[in-house]
Amino acid sequence: MFSNLIQEYFWETFGTTIVYSRYLTWTFDYWKKQGVPGNKPRPFLGTIKSPENRTLQDQDYANHKKYGRVYGSFEGRIPVLHINDPEMIEQAFVKDASIFTDRRSEKMFEDTPVIGKALTFLKGAEWKKTRAILTPTFSSRKLKQMFPLILACLNTFIQSLEKYAEKNELINAKNIFSSFTLDVIASCVFAIKTDSIKNPENEFKVATENVMADPPTEPFFSWFVKNPFEYFKETAENMIDMRKTKQKPRRCDFLDVLLQAEAAENKSMFCK
Repeated sequence: MFSNLIQEYFWETFGTTIVYSRYLTWTFDYWKKQGVPGNKPRPFLGTIKSPENRTLQDQDYANHKKYGRVYGSFEGRIPVLHINDPEMIEQAFVKDASIFTDRRSEKMFEDTPVIGKALTFLKGAEWKKTRAILTPTFSSRKLKQMFPLILACLNTFIQSLEKYAEKNELINAKNIFSSFTLDVIASCVFAIKTDSIKNPENEFKVATENVMADPPTEPFFSWFVKNPFEYFKETAENMIDMRKTKQKPRRCDFLDVLLQAEAAENKSMFCK
């Protein structure tokens, strides 16, 4: 009797394992059938992780160099198409925009309080409403208003380069230009002066590096380490509260533009 139960349990477990393994891998020949090149996927991981343990950005760059402007990957068992062809991108985002209306589905992130509200994950009516509010903020006139902020970051950047030149020091071009880009984003979006070239341990820069290091780990490790996304959430909320409660001269940054758009939206809803 007992041996029969053991045998039955064994075959049930064996059958379930076979079925589940098949479920995990049955899509793995999808890109091969389509004639699209790409790395060989693995169960559970797909092609997300590489043996070199590089970041997703590094993997994407390496794959485009290896396979060309179009290649396929897998996020778990889900096939993903990567496009680095301007004409194909224009076709999808402009000419065929009515077909490609929604954002990609990321079940892993959709319920997270910070990433789930990112533009890349919004869908349906929420995405259309957000797009209607944001589109006018990217007009050339409003973007030009931010030029003084960019120029201030550029002057600081040039001063740093001049100091390197005076000492005849070698520079890491990628790091220094990344720092300049980060300074511009921090100033124009968060109204924060980071000067990350001089202050590489700046909290804003460290949080950014933590986010960019490996974004997919965010939902899983938030119980063990401080979530870097929370830093940006708290920073943005503090700056918004400060702008709304304290009367200061307009800074003409992106935050100002968004607050104006919010006020216009609220006024429109009130008038209705």
